[in-house]
Order: sequence, then C-alpha cells, then structure tokens
Amino acid sequence: MRFETTKASPQPSRDPPQASQHTNGQAPAGGNGQSRIREATEAQIRAIHAIASKANVHLASQLETDFAVSTPKQLTLRQASDLIEKLKSRLNQTAS
Repeated sequence: MRFETTKASPQPSRDPPQASQHTNGQAPAGGNGQSRIREATEAQIRAIHAIASKANVHLASQLETDFAVSTPKQLTLRQASDLIEKLKSRLNQTAS
C-alpha cells in the first residue's frame, strides 16, 4: 500500500495589513484619508497669553472674533501660529 503525503496549503493571514511607518513629517491619517488636526502647543498658548497681555488685547474677544473659540487651547497649531503673528504685529503697532 502506498500513502501519498500532501502539504497543507498556507492559510491566508487574518491580520490587517500594516500601515507604512513613513509619514514624511505628516500627522497620521485617521482612517478616512485626512490628516489628524494638530492642537496648539503649550508654548504657543503661553506666548499667546503673554503677547496679548503686552499688546493690551482682550484675548477672549479676539479668539471669539477670529476663530469662534473661547480659549487658546481650542486652537489648531496653525491657528495659534497665525494668532501669534497677528498679536506681534499689533504689539509692534502699539510700540510705535
């Protein structure tokens, strides 16, 4: 009697494919193809408070008018950067 041995075919992997670790400096995508929104940093928030105070800007009003938020912590990284530039500009105007 002759027995034939057969190799079992490999089972397909049930693990999801791994995402590439290369992000080219971009925030990871949230699964829907959009980059994650980066929040303002603590350093930006401190700078906003300091510059607004020196420029005599009512920060809450400025935030509501420009960004429809009530605190600098609700700003994105980009919005915080833009606000810092605006406040610096206003500070330079009041110093002149």
